[in-house]
Amino acid sequence: MINHNLIAYMGQVSFTLQKVLVKRCSAAAHFKRRFITSYHLVFIKEGEGTLSINGKEYVAAPNALFLLHPGSLIEARVSEKHPVQIIVQAFHYRWNSPLQVANPPGADSEDLLFEQEGLISLKDGAAVLRCLEQLHVRKDADEPLARWKQQLIFQELLHTVLMDMQMANEQGGTQLAVEKAIAYMESYYMDEISIRSLAQKQGISPSNFAGIFKKQTGMRPVEYLAHLRIQHAKASLAAREGLKTVATKVGFRDELYFSRTFKKIVGVSPTLYSKNHSEDKLMTVFPQLNDYLLALDLRPFATLSYAGNDQIGGLLPHIAEDLKDVKIVGRWDRPDKETVLRADPELILGANWHNLIMDSYRNVAPTITVWMKDDWRSTLYDVAGLFGKKEQAADWLRKYDRRVAEARARLRTADQQGKTVMVLIAASDEWRVYGGKRQLGDILYRDLGLSPPLGISSLSHYTVVSQKDLGRLNPDHLILSTCNCNFSTQLTDELKQSGTWSALRAVQSNQVIEVPSWFNMHAPMQHLMSMDLMVNYLTSRSS
Repeated sequence: MINHNLIAYMGQVSFTLQKVLVKRCSAAAHFKRRFITSYHLVFIKEGEGTLSINGKEYVAAPNALFLLHPGSLIEARVSEKHPVQIIVQAFHYRWNSPLQVANPPGADSEDLLFEQEGLISLKDGAAVLRCLEQLHVRKDADEPLARWKQQLIFQELLHTVLMDMQMANEQGGTQLAVEKAIAYMESYYMDEISIRSLAQKQGISPSNFAGIFKKQTGMRPVEYLAHLRIQHAKASLAAREGLKTVATKVGFRDELYFSRTFKKIVGVSPTLYSKNHSEDKLMTVFPQLNDYLLALDLRPFATLSYAGNDQIGGLLPHIAEDLKDVKIVGRWDRPDKETVLRADPELILGANWHNLIMDSYRNVAPTITVWMKDDWRSTLYDVAGLFGKKEQAADWLRKYDRRVAEARARLRTADQQGKTVMVLIAASDEWRVYGGKRQLGDILYRDLGLSPPLGISSLSHYTVVSQKDLGRLNPDHLILSTCNCNFSTQLTDELKQSGTWSALRAVQSNQVIEVPSWFNMHAPMQHLMSMDLMVNYLTSRSS
């Protein structure tokens, strides 16, 4: 669609044009994935192939025009029988509002002049081709008048394209109907979906809908749905899930039909794909997942770095030695898609954590999102299920439970069972006292059976407290740490200099231990190590 707010201000826009490229691509040529940094108009003059834009595949046929946005991930293949000739015009634009004129509405970094990306519905392909060929003739223009003429031709090209886009929008909102149908398929691809049901949702007859859909995307709805299902199947196959399970999971009711469809689209059988795409090229984009993998004797070949205040070489301290040969390809909270693409992972494992957007990686490789639950044991089973290692997860948890039983026995011997223990964490601007719902509180109160201070629930996550509250809580033992994103010691320094601190029972009896941020994580290896260290501390402080 067109951003009508911005079209009214077209007189304030300046375009910077790169040289027009006319390229003939040989049959069966493959142009590997890469990110682009400018707008591109790509016109197919002759031949056939496919163009993938951010993982969405289009048929590239004569007179097709594609609009690509900066930052898009592009991949292309040429038909084995029909070489392709393309004409490409790359460009940038910027706003030239006079100082006394406010920026046009919508002209910010989040709002583009062209809202649509992908295949453009053209009424007058000949006019577009004529403009592109004229721009190619003038690609080396350096005289002011020649450059001005070049700009006028480009403006004419844009006018033709925008008029065709507007006409397509006015003809019953067909593009919006297709976008809604695609959004529905992407949400419910695993269910039974028919062309009739998709058409009815948009108020269009099935025959008209199929034609409209193909005109907009280059594929019939049933083809698009098959490609979407196969894309999701790749992630499950790479994680070594069974063929029948994968087929059912992505919406195929027949395993044989799934295999035939997969081979037709991907070029190899699902069995061979699973064999060639294994955990050997597994990449994690959430550092805490590496802890879960190591508990299952798995290792990523690449990961995004942990950016906490206690990191060692971009890795979590307690597993840094185990991952010393793993490739670091950027920070988890500031991902660089170009670096991830160069790493060439075959499977990307991520999590539903804060602002971690897994959709941005789906164009690079099949992705799996792990749901990080309050119960880390359940999360471990989920990760194990992805790689056929549930029995190994059960063995690991049996070992953990034995260590818990041994730890409780040691604490009873040390006469620590009745003492209160408090976990106090300095966030950037507040103090948090942790309950037993997760993290270090889960170890102390649920696993070891220790008592939190009066007023702190063993079922809560954490409670924000003031210095005055600390005096009321007044524990026998104090575990002091910081959030991993807090790089300042100001809050801790202020507390230690206060009268509240010196009056605490734990401070007066020298029952305070300061621990690094990773102690307060929520993962199996960390839990095991933190438990051992906590028990060693508490038994060494026994009277």
